[in-house]
Amino acid sequence: MKPVWIVVAVLITLGAYGAVRAQTQRVESNQSDPPTMTQLLQEVRALRVAIERSTVAGTRAQLLLGRLQMQEARMATLGRQVQEARSKLLDIQRSRENSMSEIKMLTDAVDRATPDERRAIEDRLEQMKQSIKDMQQRERDFQSEYDGLTQALSTDEARWIDFNQRLEDLERGLAVQKQ
Repeated sequence: MKPVWIVVAVLITLGAYGAVRAQTQRVESNQSDPPTMTQLLQEVRALRVAIERSTVAGTRAQLLLGRLQMQEARMATLGRQVQEARSKLLDIQRSRENSMSEIKMLTDAVDRATPDERRAIEDRLEQMKQSIKDMQQRERDFQSEYDGLTQALSTDEARWIDFNQRLEDLERGLAVQKQ
């Protein structure tokens, strides 16, 4: 009977050793898993940050692009207004110059006119002089409008350049992130 006990004891010991060894292997296996899980969690977090950055950059780009387009539309409108003001200014200057030429001709004609004609010419000269004063005032008004519109266009061009520069900076930042 002693040999059976010994065999049973050896078998129990071997069984216990096998169980302990299996458990140790499981523990070791579990200890190797946490670094893998940790790495996966770090990768997921990094992906989340990258997606958030991409979303923010995309939103910023859309906002800047929208502003840039609105600025371009505003500049186009101001450009047309500048051209219209410039055209009005040139028209009034031509009209004033034509009126001044007519006054010169009437002034020369006064000396050669008969008394009745002289009275009509002098009345016409007074009307022309008043008309020129009115034209000069309108010319100053158009010049002021033209100057204001030109300044507004210049300011808006500077804004457009700023928006465009910000888009380029954003584009460069995205290119650096991709690398």
